[in-house]
Formats: sequence, C-alpha cells, structure tokens
Amino acid sequence: MTQLTIELMEFEYQRLLKTAEECGKSIQILIHEWISQLPEAEVENAYDVTQDPLFKLEGYDSDAPADLSVQIDKYLY
Repeated sequence: MTQLTIELMEFEYQRLLKTAEECGKSIQILIHEWISQLPEAEVENAYDVTQDPLFKLEGYDSDAPADLSVQIDKYLY
C-alpha cells in the first residue's frame, strides 16, 4: 500500500469534509471510492532489476589481498 499526503486549502478541506459527512463516510473511504471509479489505466511493466547492468556486476579484478576485508587493520597499520 502506498501512503499519499496532500495539501489542501482550508475551504477545500471543508468542502471535502462536508461531502463525506453528507455521504455518511470518512474522507478516506470517499476518496478510495472516487479513485476506484477512475478508468483503468495501462500500467507500464514494472522495472526488471535483473536486467540492470549494475545488478549483473560481479566485481572487478584487482591486486588487493583476498583477505583485505577481514584483515583491514593489518594492511592499514
């Protein structure tokens, strides 16, 4: 679920609140119903991270010792 925050002018909020009260619903339910009435939009395919070159990056070859990450203090001092 995605959370959305919007800023309304006070008069806009009051209109929304009044409409929700007239319908006997909360503002959240009212907005959910409005959104569900929107025409279906084609959603682009989700981004496939496995096709990203950085995702496929396995590292690089260097002359660093194989135990550098474990013995970092030994090599620094």
